[in-house]
Amino acid sequence: MLSLNACANKTVYQEEVISLKLSNVLLEPLEIPSFQGTTNEDLLLYALGLEKQVQICNERLTSIAHLLE
Repeated sequence: MLSLNACANKTVYQEEVISLKLSNVLLEPLEIPSFQGTTNEDLLLYALGLEKQVQICNERLTSIAHLLE
């Protein structure tokens, strides 16, 4: 009889699935600007545009990572 009481005191856990919905903004593809220039200034502006797109991408990845924590 003692062994039956020991089983009754065990805590039972129920598994629960939690799903997160990401914002559509986080999943939108980024536009890769095309280079249309001939001068060093044009190339610099193109590089700055690419850098901005990478920053936006990194911000989105950081947001997604925070949602998954």
